[in-house]
Amino acid sequence: MSTKIAYKCIPSNFYFEKIKRKFPPQDGYVPVDYKVYIFLASIVEKHNYQESMRERYGDYTYISYGSLEKRYSIKCLKNMRLWLREAGVIEYSNYVVGEHPFGFRFVGKYATAHLKEVAITKYTMVKKILKNVNIDLQAVLKYPVLHNSLKDLSINTDEAFRCSNKLLKKEIPTYTVKLAEYEGPHDSRKKKKPTNPWIRRNCDSLAIIGIKRGIYTFTTGKKSGRLFHNVIGMRKELRKFITWKKQNLVSLDIANSQPFLSTILFFPRFWGVNKNSNLEEKHPEMGIQGIYTNTSKQQLNINQVNKDIRIRQYKKEQPANKYVYYIMNDEMTEVIVPEDVKEYVEICLEGQLYEEMLAKSKALGGKYIHYTRADMKVAVLQSMFSDNRFIHQDGAELKRLFKKLFPSVYELFSFIKLKGKTDLAVLLQSIERKLILDVMVPRFAERYPGLPIITIHDSIATLETHKNALHAVMCEVFMEKLGYVPLLDDEVWG
Repeated sequence: MSTKIAYKCIPSNFYFEKIKRKFPPQDGYVPVDYKVYIFLASIVEKHNYQESMRERYGDYTYISYGSLEKRYSIKCLKNMRLWLREAGVIEYSNYVVGEHPFGFRFVGKYATAHLKEVAITKYTMVKKILKNVNIDLQAVLKYPVLHNSLKDLSINTDEAFRCSNKLLKKEIPTYTVKLAEYEGPHDSRKKKKPTNPWIRRNCDSLAIIGIKRGIYTFTTGKKSGRLFHNVIGMRKELRKFITWKKQNLVSLDIANSQPFLSTILFFPRFWGVNKNSNLEEKHPEMGIQGIYTNTSKQQLNINQVNKDIRIRQYKKEQPANKYVYYIMNDEMTEVIVPEDVKEYVEICLEGQLYEEMLAKSKALGGKYIHYTRADMKVAVLQSMFSDNRFIHQDGAELKRLFKKLFPSVYELFSFIKLKGKTDLAVLLQSIERKLILDVMVPRFAERYPGLPIITIHDSIATLETHKNALHAVMCEVFMEKLGYVPLLDDEVWG
């Protein structure tokens, strides 16, 4: 990208001069085009990273005045927001010091408009924009191969935008129905608000334009260490338009990755407990070689979440389920592994969790016979990632079904989330990061130097010509570190 010009994305129907003439600013405020563009672009850019804030405060994009002023030297933000609201471009939530941040969103025709690129040529502002590209230098130093691989990506922008628009048209009718159900008087509290398809289209556009311009974000999650970049934000339907040096890519991802990775939690060795269960007799690799790296002998699950869980054990916050207590402590020496734990681990390793759950639920008869495979996935996700208290609410029927089918499994998940509903998610993401980013990626890069490597959380992509080589490395690491191998699904890009 030229150092003399920078680009920002704003609603395509926003015309600065036209709006300034139609809605003259008041109280001496003189809007500057590039400053307004940066403010509007911030509403677009930040939305995708604020799901937890939207759940807490409402469906807006939250922007700190102090941050904008510090990064871009933009002042008079109060006058700017008042002018843009008067012009019918945005609306905003009330700000309460220490309680509720300022939230902004587009309204009317601006909320459903395509994005367009606007050029910013003021030299000092271009420097600030380039300086504030979302890149974590520590992540770049830690994962140089991954960062360099992004630089040579290209995308068929016309086809990608055409596909994104088709997805939008397909999703609008469904969104309208789901939104009406969500906002209805009966079940709104037990449903998740549907994703706005226009905002989803904007996220696609930002990713497409970023690849076209060669502008990449590159950061890691503060808790789990997960890697984030432009390609991760794209829907898989759009990845087929991406190539690397005009060559097709292929990705291999772990089928049912979160349930698969959760199986490791049922082995005492994962928790640093020096004893075997009859699960480990069936999977003898789950010993030192399975849980520790060959070089440092450090546990695979190094992260603060596990430390907190162990501390709770020593404080005698014992779970009711004996097996859960057994796998985390040396005090209990003989406990039979519950049948539901053995069954859960085996069907997860076979990649048949949702199918087997569906069969088991239908066998229960009654109200359970109408459930679908999609319902089973919801049951698993609710059990893993929702607040423990949710199980008592009306919308937790599927979560209660999972507990009925796998009571001991549910007990472990629940115990890990005792202090926070995100603890299990962070733990599983940390395991994923350790396996993929810290072991598989450097091993593949060492064996096949010069090839691209792109990760999307639980998947790795490289040239289609080296699909089998990537598959071999991934299986090798899984067998070495876990003692068993997941099903790996492939997806061809380009």
